[in-house]
Amino acid sequence: MLFLNGTKAIKTTALRFNQRAGQKFYKARGMGRCGNEGGALHDLPDWSYTNGTPGPISHGAEHKQLTRKYFVERVVRLAVEADQDASKLVNFEPSVRAHRQRDVSFYFDLLEKGYTLKGVKDQVKVLKESGKIPM
Repeated sequence: MLFLNGTKAIKTTALRFNQRAGQKFYKARGMGRCGNEGGALHDLPDWSYTNGTPGPISHGAEHKQLTRKYFVERVVRLAVEADQDASKLVNFEPSVRAHRQRDVSFYFDLLEKGYTLKGVKDQVKVLKESGKIPM
């Protein structure tokens, strides 16, 4: 777009595909898209004492480290729980396993894109009456 400001022309261009200034440069060098993302340079302290001990960690950096730590712990815990549930499902009788899989697929069928609570209640009522839900 071209704006005329007195005798000078100011040209402004929109960045394509929502890229920020310098994003392509940083990505080409294996860095994060911007300075706020994690990485080797972002996680290290900015300075250290002359005897080699690192400087104190700022409150924001400490918060980011704790957030990442809790996220990793949660991912590991959920992965372990998923493995335990999968092993339990294998040990079930075939009829119980089929029943559980039917229940799971039923809940996925209910939660379609754009569902409403009233629509879900109506679907559950119809499925209960038809005998497809063992409740």
